[in-house]
Amino acid sequence: MMKKKLIIWAAILIVIIHVISAVYHERDSFSVNAASRYLIEHAYEKSHNRCAWHIMCAMNAGGQPVPLLRACDYKWYFRDFLDTQFYEVPSENYIPEKGDIVVFPKVASHPYGHIAM
Repeated sequence: MMKKKLIIWAAILIVIIHVISAVYHERDSFSVNAASRYLIEHAYEKSHNRCAWHIMCAMNAGGQPVPLLRACDYKWYFRDFLDTQFYEVPSENYIPEKGDIVVFPKVASHPYGHIAM
């Protein structure tokens, strides 16, 4: 029971930090280079099941605070809440660019989905 309360308070604290930091950042100041640099500097050799955490940290490093969500939920977050700079691209004739984010839905073997930049 105590562990569950601690997890809830940690989640609340993360949200508060993101709300405060969003007030002090301009939405127009996102740096793809800073976000990419964070990911390169913190890459693992194999999966540690922390993709959402690292995307959140990369977005923060790039100047766009985002909350920590399940990986599969970022599709809705980017589409519905960050409509100023982020938009969905069609998959036909798609050519990847630095800073593109892909969100995979949850499946039986990955109940939280996957996200990558």
